[in-house]
Amino acid sequence: MRFRPANISVIIVEPAQPRHAVPPYIQLQIKNDLKGRSISVLGRQSLAESVIGILTVRGVPVSDVIRNQILGCDDLKQLKVWLERSVHAESAEDIFES
Repeated sequence: MRFRPANISVIIVEPAQPRHAVPPYIQLQIKNDLKGRSISVLGRQSLAESVIGILTVRGVPVSDVIRNQILGCDDLKQLKVWLERSVHAESAEDIFES
């Protein structure tokens, strides 16, 4: 018995080119904007988690309401103030008092 290869058709497809390419200077601007945003989001999240962490390590109970308030804060300056206050706070509510 003789082996006969089947008829095989090969179609080569070129990758699609974008119809409207974004100029490199705009790509760089977008990249820099996103980079700045991710740093500020990570900084905010880190500060919020640090406030909660310090209170927890010190044995100060943190309710879900307060935890959500801290984690939901978008103001870096406010988070820094709360971080400083968390070092000496007798209760979690103390970080909100001036």
